[in-house]
Amino acid sequence: MTQYNTETIFKLLVAAFRPVELWRLCRDKPFLQPVFQEVNRDMSIDDIADAVIDCCRRHVTFDELLETIRSVRERQFRRYEKFIKISDDQPALFSRAMVMDADLSDLLSQLKEWKLVHNNSQELLNSLNIPLDYLTTCRFRPDNATLDQAGSKWQELCVPKLRSVPDKWDLRYIYSPVLSDLRYQTSNIDDITRQLMQTDVDVIEARERVDFLYLQIVEIRGTIWDVLTVADKSIMVLVETMQRVIGR
Repeated sequence: MTQYNTETIFKLLVAAFRPVELWRLCRDKPFLQPVFQEVNRDMSIDDIADAVIDCCRRHVTFDELLETIRSVRERQFRRYEKFIKISDDQPALFSRAMVMDADLSDLLSQLKEWKLVHNNSQELLNSLNIPLDYLTTCRFRPDNATLDQAGSKWQELCVPKLRSVPDKWDLRYIYSPVLSDLRYQTSNIDDITRQLMQTDVDVIEARERVDFLYLQIVEIRGTIWDVLTVADKSIMVLVETMQRVIGR
């Protein structure tokens, strides 16, 4: 059975739809009717997306959901497509033949680096949630003071960490395509900061910018989550591999 990365699907739903659009999708698609009975158009996109994912998990309808998203939001779908299915490629990097030739010191170096990635990613997730909470409030109750808090917390808690990641990781020992995605996203942090500081929600047109900034930070959070998932999987495989090397 295919396994799906529900965090990536959540990120895709948030990036691809506004709350009312996802609500309408639940209304119009038979396989999402259980969700339509539980949500309303005034709920946040996070809450509706969570309900959609829970429904698809209970009724095994992720295939129908993904095909629907592909058909109505193909551009956004393509951006996340390669991270949607959980792959077994990572364990395959540590085949039995490789174990027999593995160097324990090299495995220890990889393990040390992936543990650093894990810790940094976990810290970043916790930090990103703080400005996102302020932005969530601001999206539904526009207020410049709340937006200023979001910008302040973004600059104080998130920007310093994002500037140092992933350059501080030793890519001689670790690699995953998702690290390249993170490197690209962190190149935009100055632009996010500038827009957070310059946006005035008293201007009607600026409220769309708040939504856009929220989605940009959600996308970064989703990528960090993907990095954390890869790190955890790599740590598990490395530990198993080292046990085999020590016991051979």
